[in-house]
Amino acid sequence: MKKNLLLYFLFVSTLYSIAQEYKLVWEDNFENPVLNETQHWTIEVNGNGGGNNELQYYRRENIAIEKHPNGDGCLVISAKKENFNNKLVTSGRLVTLQKVLAKYGKIEARIQLPSTANGLWPAFWLMGNDISSVGWPRCGEIDVLEMGNVNGISRGTQDRYFNGACHFGETHNYFAQDATSSYSLQDGFHLYTLIWDENALKMYLDQDIYPNIAPYFEMSINGEKSPGKESYYFHKPFGILFNLAVGGNFTGITGNSNINQITALPSNGTPVKMYIDYVRIYQQGNPNDVFSGPALMTDIEKPTAFTASLGVVKSNTVELLLKATDNSGTIFYEISYGATTLKISGTSNVQKRYLITGLTPETNYTFSIIAKDGKGNLASANPQTVSVKTTVDTKVPLSAAPTPTIHSSKVISVYSDAYASIIHSEGWNDWWASTLSTVSFAGNNTLKSISNCCFGANFTTSTIDLSAMTKLHVDIYPEASTTIKFGLVTDASLDVKKSISITNGEWNSIDITLSELKALFPTADFTKVKQVGFWDISGVPFYVDNVYFYNGSSTDLNYVNMATDIQLFPNPISDILNIKSNIEIKEIDIRTITSQLVKRITLNSTEKTINTSEFKAGNYFMILKFVTGLVATKKIIKF
Repeated sequence: MKKNLLLYFLFVSTLYSIAQEYKLVWEDNFENPVLNETQHWTIEVNGNGGGNNELQYYRRENIAIEKHPNGDGCLVISAKKENFNNKLVTSGRLVTLQKVLAKYGKIEARIQLPSTANGLWPAFWLMGNDISSVGWPRCGEIDVLEMGNVNGISRGTQDRYFNGACHFGETHNYFAQDATSSYSLQDGFHLYTLIWDENALKMYLDQDIYPNIAPYFEMSINGEKSPGKESYYFHKPFGILFNLAVGGNFTGITGNSNINQITALPSNGTPVKMYIDYVRIYQQGNPNDVFSGPALMTDIEKPTAFTASLGVVKSNTVELLLKATDNSGTIFYEISYGATTLKISGTSNVQKRYLITGLTPETNYTFSIIAKDGKGNLASANPQTVSVKTTVDTKVPLSAAPTPTIHSSKVISVYSDAYASIIHSEGWNDWWASTLSTVSFAGNNTLKSISNCCFGANFTTSTIDLSAMTKLHVDIYPEASTTIKFGLVTDASLDVKKSISITNGEWNSIDITLSELKALFPTADFTKVKQVGFWDISGVPFYVDNVYFYNGSSTDLNYVNMATDIQLFPNPISDILNIKSNIEIKEIDIRTITSQLVKRITLNSTEKTINTSEFKAGNYFMILKFVTGLVATKKIIKF
């Protein structure tokens, strides 16, 4: 269980990053069943709409400490439809102003968000502690997380579209940066981090999983410190706020007359919940750091129940499964092999899955792993040793449309061994995403249906012309023998379906002819297809991999040998990346792991040298599009 303890936090890094030591100066893990309102929090009670035309009344009754289904104590903010003081919905908001304050440091919260669309606006933010004397926006405001914006709703990305922002000025100025994650942020807990020093404000998503991820928000505060300039407002103590707003300008829904547009709240008054697992403030002890709040206790307990084992092993990657328990709530692992040492962190009593990349095929490796808490107390079972031999490099099938007359927008590359972010860059916008999970199955990335629903997509272009294609290929692995329905929805809303029997215990490789579908549904307009999907009406979970439309037989598909056909060196990279290919490359995209485009290069060549000196340190995906229609994805690391 988590306790209020004194920890030291080693900022997670790779071999190529310089670790900086942060000291935990304050935390609330919400393990005490009674909220600490004496030292930590003030619950706000009002119905003033937050200055944003919000619809809720903030009530004390909507804030509680509850056990999450995973067993951890959490702060819970509930929103629900109910009549109270001329408002039709209620929710909660609480602050640490005047009680727990910080200037500079690393401030983070682990949060599970509710489904926001339509109408919910959860936030994790900070406000200048001098608001009572100077007012807003002179006090300054730092929004680490906001979600539920009308732009995410209109784009159908409401579970992934989020932003960071700062508000300031003698009159209102603001600077905001939005982002769209490659995965849902409403499917479980995610970590949101603010790193704040004398020079800049930077915000990060899931830095515990992706230690070298680029910030989704960054603003310099190292400028002229005069009224009206952003650098004037962010060098003083701030307090922390959490709230779950309902409606408001941010969501595009205002006024009680529009209450029926708040579809995220059940009409019967059932509450929806925002869970905060913990909130923490770390500082490095720099001369200008300021902290005001209650002192912490000293931690002398060692982590227990430390285990390390193998997950999926591939030609150039090894997955390690790590687990230990500690009263602090956080475990720090150090993984050593050869001359390399990696430092990562995980949650107490929760298995940490960590993928080691850049390995050599058919090579023996021995990994030595130690576990410790933030104070440096070593687990009694240290070290754990795991030995393994990487597999033979294999060819990875990729989607293709060999006929040159087919426009590239009609080539639908769903999922090979690429990552989920590539789905969206290749023209897909997945629907019913809450029923999907990205998993590793038998050494390959796949999509898995995890409820009684489906895997499917709306095309990002309005419709797709499939009339020139002859077949659809899909690989399906069910957890029980069942019947999968495949469907196309045309522009005329005609739902074209076909039942496919699939067998448990094996990958079912299926090719469906479009001519058969056209014969079954002669009125369907296959030049205007807007949706495609697979689903199992009996509720059997199933895996989907390697989906593509093509011409001719499946033997027409080409292959890219990832070991010999494409060479990237050096990788990891410093300033220069060299690319050599046996197949002529048409275009190269370099994207962050959240699918943000960093660089696009157009070429018709088999070789290219790229200057990466301006890239920030971290992990990237390189998407190579070949003149043959093939698409390949490579992971690169910048240090």
